[in-house]
Amino acid sequence: MVETQDAFYIIVSHENINSAIEEAVELGVRALQRSNAIPWEDAYMLGSLIMDVEISQLVDPRKTVRVRIPKEYASITNILEAIKMQ
Repeated sequence: MVETQDAFYIIVSHENINSAIEEAVELGVRALQRSNAIPWEDAYMLGSLIMDVEISQLVDPRKTVRVRIPKEYASITNILEAIKMQ
């Protein structure tokens, strides 16, 4: 995980880029769900509006992606809890 002035980034690596994206998005949605005390489906819809999925690298054997979550939608505590639950 990385924190910037205005956002949190969840970083995930896998052998397969699709698996990395799926896990990163799932963690982001779980963090939104916990931070906003909303059902999974609502957190998923919110995530589709506010989260950005970015490719970090495709060259190494493990492909890496990051999901950007603006700070106004999630807390560091809830993001860490979501990652811990993985």
